[in-house]
Amino acid sequence: MPMTAKRARARAGAVIAACALMLPAGCGGGSDVAAVASGAATAGATATPAARDLSSYDVYVQGNAENNPLFQDVYGIRFNPFTVDRITTDKRISWLAADGARVMVAAGDEDIDKLGQLTGSGEVLPIPGLGRPHAYSPALLDGVMYYDDAQGDESAGENRYFAWNLAKRTKTLLFSSKADLGPGLPAAGGRLVLGGPGKPGHSETVIRSKTGKLTRFDLKTDAGNSFVGRDLIAVNTLETVSGKEDVDGFVLLDPSTGNVKRVAGYQILCWSPDGLRLLARRSGDAKKTQLVLLDPSHPDAPTELHDIPGLVLFGASWVRGAPAVDQAG
Repeated sequence: MPMTAKRARARAGAVIAACALMLPAGCGGGSDVAAVASGAATAGATATPAARDLSSYDVYVQGNAENNPLFQDVYGIRFNPFTVDRITTDKRISWLAADGARVMVAAGDEDIDKLGQLTGSGEVLPIPGLGRPHAYSPALLDGVMYYDDAQGDESAGENRYFAWNLAKRTKTLLFSSKADLGPGLPAAGGRLVLGGPGKPGHSETVIRSKTGKLTRFDLKTDAGNSFVGRDLIAVNTLETVSGKEDVDGFVLLDPSTGNVKRVAGYQILCWSPDGLRLLARRSGDAKKTQLVLLDPSHPDAPTELHDIPGLVLFGASWVRGAPAVDQAG
């Protein structure tokens, strides 16, 4: 969803702002979905999840049946055989990050976004040593969780970015900014990838070096969430139809050259664990998710994966495994 809307919900609490992919629909989080693989129904997602083994999933995704980003829950996907399990119920997840050992979320289960650690029974518990701070956009890299503070120093209007070392349980303020730069996504070399407000039609990707130097890239479009791969950065693009924002495609940014390539028709969910391929859904369908795998060098030739009827996905974290099409060679 657009980062501005996410922040408006968390800061205002009861005030609900418009979000990307927000279409006329009911507001709930309890609908069941059935996963379909190769035309055959597999294990469906249950409204009251049993305790799940979180180490058994290849991908964690966030979404819901109503195509309403304000009421997302977390689901787990296994590639082989392809199954989808519902893990949380009515947690209002705005962001998730996983690394194979743990799943972290930003959740509005207490009417304002707070960080927490997900359990197999679908509960959002305090993060050991950190608790449940008001914050956004957790991201995990090499045992460190990165996030931006939901409240900051209101007197100065600052947005603060932190790193939390999960093993040492130490918190480091990376930097603060009066500008709202959106989620801070870690990249190699101690860099952070951020979004810049830019001008209409000219959203920016901002890369902050370890020393604090900012490099700005004009995406020449209105953009939503970013996803950091090994060499490239993918950023969903937005269009406004009848006053509502929707994802209509994405751009691929090569930060080493500044080259930007625009691709229509897909909404990026995440990168593969090696950061070389993209898991995406075909954009524009408000009733289901059509999963595809994209090679950034040939994004116009997707590998079709699976249809998930009755569930619209907004984001994901791919931690292990590979689709059957890979294993088949």
